[in-house]
Amino acid sequence: MRPLVAAQRRTAGLADYPRDSAPVAVPARNLNELAQRLAHNARSPQGTGWEPLSPTPSARRPFGDRRAGWPRQLPNADLTYGALATTCSSTGTAARLTCRGIAAFYYPLALTSVIGLATYPMLTFFMGRAHAPLESLAVFPVVGSLSFIFRAVGLSYQEAAIALLGDDLEHRRAVGRFAVGLALACALGQAVFAVDPFFGHWFVTVSGLAPELAAYASVPVMLLVPLPGLSVWLSYQRAANVLRRRTRLLTEATIVEIAGIAGIFAVAGWGLGLAGVTAASAALLGGRLLSNLYLEFLGEGSPRNRKGSRAWT
Repeated sequence: MRPLVAAQRRTAGLADYPRDSAPVAVPARNLNELAQRLAHNARSPQGTGWEPLSPTPSARRPFGDRRAGWPRQLPNADLTYGALATTCSSTGTAARLTCRGIAAFYYPLALTSVIGLATYPMLTFFMGRAHAPLESLAVFPVVGSLSFIFRAVGLSYQEAAIALLGDDLEHRRAVGRFAVGLALACALGQAVFAVDPFFGHWFVTVSGLAPELAAYASVPVMLLVPLPGLSVWLSYQRAANVLRRRTRLLTEATIVEIAGIAGIFAVAGWGLGLAGVTAASAALLGGRLLSNLYLEFLGEGSPRNRKGSRAWT
């Protein structure tokens, strides 16, 4: 038997029959025919070996010929290529994606965004009823915009982590190490603007605040220095939970963050009498930290899931 023909027979799962044995199957022309032959082989009685299928005129047609008469299914073969791919999959069953399943996966993510957008209107309402309301309402947008510049870097890391972590989170260590470096860089970037001369240049020269109003921004900017780093951490945690289809947990973490912001502001702004912008900054930092800790202990990074999932071993 020629080596090329023998290699084609082995690829198709055929035995090397001698030339005088009949009938002899021709090499498979496409994946559908190969799947049908493998199914025919599996249906053969035990101990009789493989029962080759006799070549048919249509089987000798050129590859890709789809004229009428091309056999969709050979005799005694009930397994198509699609069914073979499903059988060879890791789960062994085909997961049917429905609109209900998409909605169950998506609505916690949508709800997370809606709840998160309510943070700043809520803080604006609180600052209007705290100490130094006019100064706080004038300074807080400038402080928030500076913090958002560095937090935006962490927010975009979620998409990168989803794409690079892997289906089984096998690249979590490399992605996590990069997240640590990115978090430190973002936090240090904002820390530069918390001290002179960059503080005065940004808030007085660039933003146009009066020196008296800029003084209200000094403590809030320092309080928000860790926030960009926590945003990177949150993006990494969200990416891991999205890959595990645990989107409901993200909504719960966002609710914890909003509740933490409201509670911390009530204590700092109304209980301790701090300026509204200072209490709002402390509330933002505390609420984000609570969200991170919630996902750390209940999400994919928790010790419980590290024991039960090989992705964290």
